[in-house]
Amino acid sequence: MLMKPSGRQRQLASLRQRALELGLQSRIATVTGDLKSFTVAPTIAIYQKRWIDKRFCPEQSLLLQRSSFTHEVHFHGAWDWKEGEAAQFSLSPELAECLDKLPDSVLAIEFTPLGVGLYWLEKGAQVEELVSVFPVLMNWLDTQGVLENIRDKP
Repeated sequence: MLMKPSGRQRQLASLRQRALELGLQSRIATVTGDLKSFTVAPTIAIYQKRWIDKRFCPEQSLLLQRSSFTHEVHFHGAWDWKEGEAAQFSLSPELAECLDKLPDSVLAIEFTPLGVGLYWLEKGAQVEELVSVFPVLMNWLDTQGVLENIRDKP
């Protein structure tokens, strides 16, 4: 017997299809570490914008995650680098504004050799709102000197 998808399943399929139309890829990951305090769900969606002309150089990915509290020792407000990651980056006014505007349902931002991803609970915002965040994040990372232009490579 075939089962009909639930309303939530149809909504998620629609969100993911819209993201694809806007140039984002989505994948599902296991909720780990500090992010478990934000959701009881075992998994979370990651919406990613891939690099086109540049590549993130560090060998490991970096994760900027939302904390349950704001503290002056954090990178910015409630946002801090995952424990054990020695991220020595400077905060620009554009990035600060971007982080402040992110909906509470965005729990983390990952920077990987493939692109920039947002860990999103898929609620509290529309995909179109998230798309506008990626240029700010990618431009900011470019100013930090950790991207290389792959078009110039032989």
